[in-house]
Amino acid sequence: MFGESLHKPVWRAVAGAELTPIAERAFPALQASRDWARYRSAVDPLYGRWLAKNGLTRSAFGPQDLESNQTARATLANSVGEEKFVFIEPWVVQMLYPVRLLNLHKSEGLRILDLGSGGGHFSLLCEVLGHDVLGVDLRNETFDTICEALGVRRRIATVTPTYFDEKPERYDLILGLRVNFNIVGESVWEEEAWTHFVETAVRRLTPAGRLALLLNTQPNKTGPTVKNRRLPAHLLRLGFSLHAIDNSPFMVRRNAS
Repeated sequence: MFGESLHKPVWRAVAGAELTPIAERAFPALQASRDWARYRSAVDPLYGRWLAKNGLTRSAFGPQDLESNQTARATLANSVGEEKFVFIEPWVVQMLYPVRLLNLHKSEGLRILDLGSGGGHFSLLCEVLGHDVLGVDLRNETFDTICEALGVRRRIATVTPTYFDEKPERYDLILGLRVNFNIVGESVWEEEAWTHFVETAVRRLTPAGRLALLLNTQPNKTGPTVKNRRLPAHLLRLGFSLHAIDNSPFMVRRNAS
């Protein structure tokens, strides 16, 4: 579960038929791309901390239980603590959905900026699919440890409405999954802030580039969810198309230049 079972068919089955072709390509490459014994050693203290937070023991809940035990997978998904992101397969499987919707498995060599990259699972998956990925997120002990152990590139920064004002780099894809960077204390960005963020981000896209945002409508223990329910409609007015992943709005805008 810390990368050792990526080659096993169970995770392709969990992914479902529509995602199986991507999993069959990505998982062997992902398994071969890292020293997973070294990764497990690096994140073991986080794993122990996660067990303690959720009242579990190593004998009662081991990584191997997730391979075929639906209840164990639900326990992980509903558990508390960022340390749950030390597990690889469950979160990489979720990343297959945006990969499929954006057809990232059908191309290589794209420059991708992963905003709010967290534990780096999307960055990791895109890297083994042949893309050049840079994650961006706040300093966080858990995510720092996971990303360093995975060897994914990551820039420590706060994503603000003016984040792209002074950034000269251009990307084929700028993406945010389960967007939380718009949460500031107990408030969220207003429409004016979103407009500035979107318009400046689009200027950092290549001519055929895309800006993609999976809005966070799931319960969030660290702050409010997307309070401004008008946001999807506002993004549609800004030129986004509307899709869905796990009943959450997945908004995509292509560069019009």
